[in-house]
Amino acid sequence: MRSALGWGTIMRSMRFSKILLTSFVFFVVFGLAPKGVWALDATDVADSCSDWTTMSGSLKHEFVLGDTNTFDFILNGLVPNSTYKILFREQQGNYWGLKLLAEEQTNSAGSVHFVINDSTIFPETPGNKKHELILNGDFRTLKKHCVLWNYSVTAKGNCEITTIKQERNGQACFYNNVADSNSCIDRAKSSSDDMTVIVKNIRKGNQLYTNEKVTIRIDGRGDDEVTTTDGAGSASTTHKVSSSGTHTIRVYPGNSVTSIGKPVMCEKSFRVSLDCDNTCLIDEPEASPRSDEVVGAMFELCTQITDKDLQAECNTCASEGEGGDENQAGIWTAIGCIKRSPTAIIQRLVTLGLGIGGGVSLIMTLAGGFILTTSQGDPKRTGQAKEMITNAIIGLIFVIFSVTILQFMGYTVLRIPGFGTP
Repeated sequence: MRSALGWGTIMRSMRFSKILLTSFVFFVVFGLAPKGVWALDATDVADSCSDWTTMSGSLKHEFVLGDTNTFDFILNGLVPNSTYKILFREQQGNYWGLKLLAEEQTNSAGSVHFVINDSTIFPETPGNKKHELILNGDFRTLKKHCVLWNYSVTAKGNCEITTIKQERNGQACFYNNVADSNSCIDRAKSSSDDMTVIVKNIRKGNQLYTNEKVTIRIDGRGDDEVTTTDGAGSASTTHKVSSSGTHTIRVYPGNSVTSIGKPVMCEKSFRVSLDCDNTCLIDEPEASPRSDEVVGAMFELCTQITDKDLQAECNTCASEGEGGDENQAGIWTAIGCIKRSPTAIIQRLVTLGLGIGGGVSLIMTLAGGFILTTSQGDPKRTGQAKEMITNAIIGLIFVIFSVTILQFMGYTVLRIPGFGTP
């Protein structure tokens, strides 16, 4: 009889456990799911919103990764006093997982103003795909959604204009900078003879920009030279400059047409003189190393991190401390920055060990409580649960007081660096 009663109790306990598990899964899926996530069928979305609205404001089709990007626009011609929503679609080949960005109501004239500066809608665009803004609302038709705008996000470009030189009297004369009186570009020569510009380390993000078109432009007066980068991300062009004064060389991705509106990858100013009076800098100036090259020499992993904030933390970790102490430089890991000094390594290991110990104690306490709850008065299981909880509490006490214990053992007894006050 007692055995039957015990089996029935166990069955009821199992059913109750299933109910708890189902409730937990429901909570995780629905309670913790991101709010404002939409899913649409492709047939519900019109290819363009031009049949229902006109758009004006701060708009462009290409953004730079990491910049402060924003959409600021006004929609006209919509249904007055109606609610419209802007959804974000990251190109995935379907219309699930759309994010709600903004929701506004039109005025009596059917106009509405949207300002969107959500940084999460500006991820780097893979390949030739585009991200989309979807407009949702009343169009007085069966359609409730249309593609309002498409755009792409590219990694920020950078490069180095390493060489500006001019052939004079059979001699290569190099230009350094505006402040260097020994370097000179002669107007009389540059108006008839070619001035050579060499650009190196042309990059998009962390990748070399190889076998791609670039435009090297002087001042923006139409003096464009389009060339293709080589396998090392370098390019070279020749120019004629007929006016004296200060000019600026700028490098853009793409050709003369596609580079319009795109951000400058790098630029450098130079001065053209009326007469250089035989001044010629025959030794090519050394290019200053880029800041990311300096850090990259310390720790190459930093250049592989795409998140801007994490990359900055990695750069800080890899750089040397005050006074050029190499022991203060660190290594970026999955658990954060670990300095190379023995003291910092030991402190990091102790901190990590304390966290793991506290977590294990918590898990053992919960496991013991669960066994005790489901023991059904079984002396063996009850004793096992009490022993587990007792051991967990003892272990937790050791974890709490471990700093003092380690300080005493490490500094007073063993004299390990990094414990106590030296």
